[in-house]
Amino acid sequence: MKKENLLNLLRTEFLESIDNYSEIKSFAKGDFLFRQENICKNLFWIKKGICRRYYLHNGKEITTEFLFADDFIVSSKSFVLSKPTDEFAETLTNIEALVISQDNFNKLKTEYPELANIDYKKISERRV
Repeated sequence: MKKENLLNLLRTEFLESIDNYSEIKSFAKGDFLFRQENICKNLFWIKKGICRRYYLHNGKEITTEFLFADDFIVSSKSFVLSKPTDEFAETLTNIEALVISQDNFNKLKTEYPELANIDYKKISERRV
């Protein structure tokens, strides 16, 4: 089997697994996917809509990222370490997202160990 065919097969298998461990949810404009000082308990894969990630600095909102269809959003450090986050994720439009809970993500990591090798600390420290 060619390398490209194997990679496509693995991607398809992985995406089918995600379907087994997630659910599609709708969120209204102005909803928060996670909030400062709360633990981020879900990973979101935006299927439709726009979301903004920001944090507060001296009472001012500092936008770090805008997210669109096919983007993932999670407060990585909070999600992985079960610690309160220092950021917000607010929907700017109505959105639909695949939602994967911490428990289901841990099950996915068992099935796909390469997920455990991602440097989540580095991802969580990224700022615009």
